[in-house]
Amino acid sequence: MRGLGDQIQLRGLTLTKDAIVRDILMVENQIPIYSLLKILRFESSEPPHSVQEYLGSMLLSFCQQHSPLKITNSPTCSEAVSKHYHLLDLMYHLVVSNAVKSETPIPDPSEEGISAVQKSSNSEAIATSFKKVKGVLTWTLGSLKKLKDVNIPLGKPLKQQLDRVIKVSSQLDILSSNPNGSEEEGEEEEKKDEEAPMIVNIPCVRELDSVGVRFQPLEGGNMAIEFDENKGIFYLPVVKLDVNSEVIMRNLVAYEALTQPDFLIFTRYTELMKGIVDTVEDVKLLVKAGIIGSSSTLSVEETEELFNGMSKSIAPTKTQKLDETIKKVKKYYDYKRKTNLLRASTDYVYRSWKFFTLLSTFILLALTAIDTVCSAYDCQGYFKTK
Repeated sequence: MRGLGDQIQLRGLTLTKDAIVRDILMVENQIPIYSLLKILRFESSEPPHSVQEYLGSMLLSFCQQHSPLKITNSPTCSEAVSKHYHLLDLMYHLVVSNAVKSETPIPDPSEEGISAVQKSSNSEAIATSFKKVKGVLTWTLGSLKKLKDVNIPLGKPLKQQLDRVIKVSSQLDILSSNPNGSEEEGEEEEKKDEEAPMIVNIPCVRELDSVGVRFQPLEGGNMAIEFDENKGIFYLPVVKLDVNSEVIMRNLVAYEALTQPDFLIFTRYTELMKGIVDTVEDVKLLVKAGIIGSSSTLSVEETEELFNGMSKSIAPTKTQKLDETIKKVKKYYDYKRKTNLLRASTDYVYRSWKFFTLLSTFILLALTAIDTVCSAYDCQGYFKTK
């Protein structure tokens, strides 16, 4: 593509450079590199080795320019020609080579232990906070239920308000009794995910950002996607998008399905991006984090349409480490979301401490007054207990 103008006249047809790039990377249009090398050797008077180096240089330069993902570890020009079948095969292996190496996870017991200790300490802190207010909360809840059961004339507006207070108080009481419920529910949801491994079930970028997940580009730009549970950092490769990116990515997915049906790592990556990008707000956050490169020429609307338009795989991808990373992100999100709910509920109780005290005093006085009146008079005709 060196020296190629924006428009080319071919047999009376005007073709744009982008249209030619897309045609060159179509699966059905691939020309064996061996054939290209033979043609160049026949046309050139240079030594065979020089011709091979020249062809390899052109192929690598083309891949560097048009690959949607950043390429860092490039083979030599000679290897680009001798070890790959055609241009699309070369681009595919340049993109996923590091991801293939990273698919042999080595568990780190120390990190798992630290994460478990942190979660345990957080749960204990929340439980301790609730114990401080649980006594008055439980008594207030019981008193409200008794007051609600008394059939007082013209008491329907009051009872409607009591229903709302009882509902909130009941939820707080349940949360205080089961501070670890979020972890148990997370395990149940994880089991559901295992039943359907082909579907990427993950919160979008906005939701992850709302619980404190930060997005950072992978060092080196490879596709070894990772998630740091201790720091809450989601590492993703930098992607550069232009008008050709959708066609290139779709053909990479198609080529992977044809040649690597037992390991669809690039397909899983596109499904992950489809899962975390729901709206243009998600795209803007990824642009801000540097995941979508600044050299991208697509608008945020076009980028959102690109990822949401990617198709899903029709077979298990068998990408163990990437699937485990997706599960970690989802589990972290569920835990943080419910922990934030517990913390907000605790803060609500503390802020409403004076209100609960006043309400408890009022209920106590009301019940005492009713009991005193009913002990002196026959209340059966006025108050009917349910």
